[in-house]
Amino acid sequence: MNLIIESLKSRHEIIQILKDNTHEDIPILKAVFSENVFNKFFRGKISEDSFKIQRCVIGQMGFVPLAYGTITENEKGTKISITIKRMKGINIFFSCWFGGLTLLMIVIFIVNTKYFFIPLGMLIYGFLINYIPYKTESRKAILKLQEIFK
Repeated sequence: MNLIIESLKSRHEIIQILKDNTHEDIPILKAVFSENVFNKFFRGKISEDSFKIQRCVIGQMGFVPLAYGTITENEKGTKISITIKRMKGINIFFSCWFGGLTLLMIVIFIVNTKYFFIPLGMLIYGFLINYIPYKTESRKAILKLQEIFK
């Protein structure tokens, strides 16, 4: 998912806004369990012209997407290009999940169609558990980024 935000603020102001809303000392892939972490909305790494952030949540860190961004100044202000992606490990896990279930569905369909609904239900469950949290967390991150950069 790609997003471009145009802002009238300078690149230095955008970087400062990001730093004010981001914990930089917590590694992206480390689970967060401390309550004092949640006084800022994001956690991640910020450099002079790019950032890699993730929303601070307790548990289920794999379902919280990463936001990669680049910051470029132009005549009108600043352009922030953001790409929101899942973590690679989650993509690998769900590829194996969907591939294995599809193979199981084919085998069960050939052998005995009576139990075909079991892997079909697991396939639907896998899709929903993958899609719903990702879309929800992406929407929250996008709304917060649009709010702080405007």
